[in-house]
Amino acid sequence: MAPRCCAIVPTFQAIETLPEVLRHLDGAVECIIVVDDGSTDGTRDALDAWCAGTAHESRGGAARLAILRSHNGGKAAALRDGFAKASELGFDRALTIDADGQHDPADARRMLARAATGLICGVRDPRTPGYPRRNLTGRRLNDLAIRAQTGVRVEDSPCGLRVYPLSIVAQVRCISGRFAWEEEFITRAIWAGARYEPHPIRCIYHEGPLRRSHYRFLRDWPEGIAVNLWLTALAALPPLPNARAIARFARQIEGALAPARAMDQLAGDSPSRLHGGAAMAFGALGSIGAADLISGGGLLLQASEMRAGGESAAWSAWHGAWPALLAAWLMIRLHGSIWLALAGGAVALALIRVDVPTVVAAALLLAVTWTLALRRRDP
Repeated sequence: MAPRCCAIVPTFQAIETLPEVLRHLDGAVECIIVVDDGSTDGTRDALDAWCAGTAHESRGGAARLAILRSHNGGKAAALRDGFAKASELGFDRALTIDADGQHDPADARRMLARAATGLICGVRDPRTPGYPRRNLTGRRLNDLAIRAQTGVRVEDSPCGLRVYPLSIVAQVRCISGRFAWEEEFITRAIWAGARYEPHPIRCIYHEGPLRRSHYRFLRDWPEGIAVNLWLTALAALPPLPNARAIARFARQIEGALAPARAMDQLAGDSPSRLHGGAAMAFGALGSIGAADLISGGGLLLQASEMRAGGESAAWSAWHGAWPALLAAWLMIRLHGSIWLALAGGAVALALIRVDVPTVVAAALLLAVTWTLALRRRDP
């Protein structure tokens, strides 16, 4: 039996582009659910008229439903309301598409035609004319975070054109409330066992008043950073004491030692190179920290002098090794390459030996690796 699919269109102040999006979606799915997130631009009157035109269903069109939120709660809240209604109506999958006209409905139809059971996510071409540099940088950093958290090669985590299995939506609970929700969902869905499936799509950037964004840098950027830091911290914790978690940890060790991963993180796409740059930076910082402690400075010397004989030597060895051990642990749990971490550590130690100050050496390595990783290049 073919899965039942609906479309969910979250909208806010998009009266100029919403009607065209809805027109192209008609007939692609059984039902179109529009969630208005407190618009004040006439969207509600337009949706009343749109819903009233239900006679077209007998001619093969989609059923029409509108959810009118009393106030603006953010994209995540609108999506959750749409998913709840779709589940209530018995649908198995939900296509989500933005109302601003940046997604091609033809791509939505192709995504729906895929015989897939996982989370299908659109991947926009970063070479699209007009693609904002700041957006591309944010996209690559988000992709890096999700790859570190899951080990999966995610390519365009902020893209809103997706097909969600509603069975996975029911299992996942996210803490973010606005734009960061879509990136957080990918991580938590993969953790819940969902398969991530990328799908290349076209991206349309309008000119003039039709080109708008409700993303607020000072509000949404800190939320995204906080959510990614939290998820990364969860990913770095020790595995749970069960067979599944231990087996996953064993695969992480194998991946961290695989030469193929090191090569990919050296010469792959931008998020891969960012991942490799982060691995080298962690290795450098671990080596620098270990060198500083082994040199006998600071608290290490004081702690060692308080102990005698073998106990002092063991204490010194432990305190000298723990930064490097921590860096190795993070590389394993966050799907980095141990070989790149070792390379970064070797370079850092070489810089220190030629009397480059520790802070300068760390800053230099970070600047070089991240600049190379962020340079514009085909994915």
